[in-house]
Amino acid sequence: MDWAGGVKLLFASGPMFSLLIGCLLGIFLGALPGLGPVFILTVMLPLTIHLQTIDALVMLVAGYTGGVYGGAITAVVFNVPGHPGNIATTFEGPAMARQGRAGEAVVAIGIAGAVGGIVATGFLVFVAPLILNAALKLQPVDYFMLAIFGLSMVAAASRGKVLVGLVLGGLGVLLSTIGPDVITGTNRFSFGSSFLKSNGVPLALVAVGVFAIGSGFVMMEESWKNRTRTLDDVRIRGGIKQGLNAAVSHPISILRSSLLGVVIGVIPGLGVTLSNIAAYAMESKIGRHLSWGTGNVIGVMAPEAADGATLIAELIPAFTLGIPGAATSALMLEALSLHGLTAGPGFFQSGSTVAAFLLAIPLAQILIAVLGIASAPVVVRMARISPQIIGPALIVIGSVGAYVVNGVIADVVIGLIFGVIGYAIVKLKLPLAPIVMGTLLGPLAEESLGRVRILDKATHTFAFFQPMAMILAVLAFIVFTGPYFRHVVKVKGYLVPGARTLRNPGVDVERMVDDSQATMVVEGKE
Repeated sequence: MDWAGGVKLLFASGPMFSLLIGCLLGIFLGALPGLGPVFILTVMLPLTIHLQTIDALVMLVAGYTGGVYGGAITAVVFNVPGHPGNIATTFEGPAMARQGRAGEAVVAIGIAGAVGGIVATGFLVFVAPLILNAALKLQPVDYFMLAIFGLSMVAAASRGKVLVGLVLGGLGVLLSTIGPDVITGTNRFSFGSSFLKSNGVPLALVAVGVFAIGSGFVMMEESWKNRTRTLDDVRIRGGIKQGLNAAVSHPISILRSSLLGVVIGVIPGLGVTLSNIAAYAMESKIGRHLSWGTGNVIGVMAPEAADGATLIAELIPAFTLGIPGAATSALMLEALSLHGLTAGPGFFQSGSTVAAFLLAIPLAQILIAVLGIASAPVVVRMARISPQIIGPALIVIGSVGAYVVNGVIADVVIGLIFGVIGYAIVKLKLPLAPIVMGTLLGPLAEESLGRVRILDKATHTFAFFQPMAMILAVLAFIVFTGPYFRHVVKVKGYLVPGARTLRNPGVDVERMVDDSQATMVVEGKE
């Protein structure tokens, strides 16, 4: 590959300008709830048709990665993820914003996301064939168990309410069954609606309704209860130094989440919606002695590092084999085709243009991090905006985002319905993430199980005895039941969620953990 020619080509004025425009446009559009990288690429692709090949590819990859970072900003400041890939960022980000640490969070996630993208780019360039050899050996039963393992992550997303999280996750799975069957095409649970027969309930509508519109309803209620709130009620500080220190202080967590993001990204059908929650779950398990749900900066860096890695890792099967693992990588393949490039084994031997494109990926990550640092003072002030303004704005923006999904009014109605559901979930102090995870992973589980049944009938075998499937089943069981076992040890007086050691067996364990925070208990005192 002509790396020298790629450097010369990339650092010309045209590609660098395209890189900046792509980053800014991606961050701006990504901050609008419900849009995300797919919408961003769909909008930007026609704009790049008449550009030079390198200019077009650089702009697209910058917008592609900038979109998730833009969604992370709104997740921190307004508790509204711009994309389902930012859901886990709402577990800690809003608490940081309430503490006046929004700037710290924005800087930290910008750096973490950049590291994730750079790590994934290294895998894309140097070790893609090895990763693909492992990923291509996965059988339908392995994908089914991956979906089950992903659903087990609702335990980590439920903040101590595991049974409630499982019920909401199951509700999300049921929602995903509305509409045509993914194997036979048979319509289910459409209730005579032609819209549901053809579209079902898209994940984007569930996410926009539950998070954006639902949060808007909650903020409007708060504004009616407390009309005297002023802009000075929220403490602010820049947070640039704190964010940099946070990223430097936790390199292992960022790297670990980045590697997890690469693994999830290279497996078709999973994507950032799973990787960000999986990264949060992993770090919360490893750092069980830390306080979670109260503004832990690791809880925003880990999901965004995984997201940044997953976005780039999704390009590995697309560019090496021409097999898109997600809608975003399919659009990137279309961009290659429009500009005369062909994905496959020979892609990496295509000369200076491809070299410049691969170099632009980590450069885009670095530029996004720089823009995040520069925008920290502005983002901090966004947290001071009154709910009287933000609430109605979120409802309007969320409704527009719902309309964009398919371009029909029925989507807005469904979005509003899920907004009411999201409002009820918040008021009942229940977790929001499980219902979205269920809607995401339901189709993957259903389609994979259907293929397993077809193969079992054809081969007269029992696929669930495959080694990988059994390993995933054991891991899912451990994740599902782990929280219950930690409650059982109350009788012995040992460990509980969020605590180190109980030396007084008579402590009231149930009182220790609530929705918003885990407390450390030492010597029986909170």
